[in-house]
Amino acid sequence: MNNFLRLKLREGRQKSNFLVFGILGFLVTIIVSFMTFSTNQNFDISSDYAQYGFQWKVLSTLAAIGTVSLCAPSVKNHKAGYFSNLLSLHGLKKKDQYLGLSLANILTSFQMAGVLILALALSLFIKKPQTSLINFILAIGVYLLAVGSVAIFTTILSFFISPLALNLLGVLLVFLGALQGVLNIVLGNLGGIFPNTLRTLLKALPPISTFGTLARDLFFGEFSSWNLLFSSVFYIWTLVGILGLIIYGVTKNED
Repeated sequence: MNNFLRLKLREGRQKSNFLVFGILGFLVTIIVSFMTFSTNQNFDISSDYAQYGFQWKVLSTLAAIGTVSLCAPSVKNHKAGYFSNLLSLHGLKKKDQYLGLSLANILTSFQMAGVLILALALSLFIKKPQTSLINFILAIGVYLLAVGSVAIFTTILSFFISPLALNLLGVLLVFLGALQGVLNIVLGNLGGIFPNTLRTLLKALPPISTFGTLARDLFFGEFSSWNLLFSSVFYIWTLVGILGLIIYGVTKNED
C-alpha cells in the first residue's frame, strides 16, 4: 500500500495541471496583494480585511478547480490496462487500491494547494497584516479542509462519470459552491417549491464559500461560527462514509 501510495503521489505531482494551477495561484495572489479595495463609498482605503478575505476565497476556488482537474481521471486511468489486475496478483486487494487512490488524490490536492498559498505567505512578510502565525496556520487548516472535501467529492463522482464530463461538471459545481452563500440568500428570498429545492441541492456541494469565510475569520482571529465549522466537518465525514460505501460496492462487483 505504501509503495502504491508513493507511486500515485509522484504521478500526481508530474501532471501538467499541478504546475499550471500552482503558478496561476501564485500570480493571482501577487496581483491581489497590490490591489486597493474600496471599504468606503467616498474613499478608497487599503483594507487588509477586504484583501485577505478576498484572497482566501479566490485561492479556495482556484485550489478546488485544480483538485477537480487532478482527481477527475484518477479512477479511469487506474482501471486502464492491466495495472490494477497486476497489483491484485501481487496481493494488493482492489479495496486497498481504491482506498490508496482516494488518499493519494487528497494528498496530491493538498500539495497543489500548498503551492498556491506560497505567494500569500510571501505577501504576509511584505504587508504585515494584523494577524499571527497561529491564526495563519488555523486558516490554512480550514483551507485544506475545503480542498479535501472537493477531492473526496470528485473521487466519488469519478467512479461513475468520464473524466472529460467530470472536469466540465466539476468546474460548474465548484463555482456554485463558491457562490453558495449568495445563492442561498437569493433563493431564500424568492421562496416557493423550486427555489427551496435548489437550496437543498446546493447543500450537497462542497461548501467552498463557507470554508473561505471560516479561513478569513480564523486568519484575523475573529472566529465565532462554530455551527458553520461543525456542519462543514460533518459534511466531509459524510463524504468519507459515502466514498467507503462506494468502494465496498465497486470492489464487491469487480471481485
